[in-house]
Amino acid sequence: MNKSHDTHIPLHAHEENTFNYILEGDIKLGFENEPRREYGKGDWIFINKSTKHSLRARKESLILELWEK
Repeated sequence: MNKSHDTHIPLHAHEENTFNYILEGDIKLGFENEPRREYGKGDWIFINKSTKHSLRARKESLILELWEK
């Protein structure tokens, strides 16, 4: 799981609330007009629907994402 790579998901939003659990690795998550925050293994992240956000992972990471309709 320590492979070096760079994954970037640009600013976007979802129509649903999302719950994210970091299973492996670490990410940087940014919300529109806010600085990016770092999250690692064991962290939960809640993102309100329609909230613009972006993600960057510099190493292989595994995230469980649950969507609420």
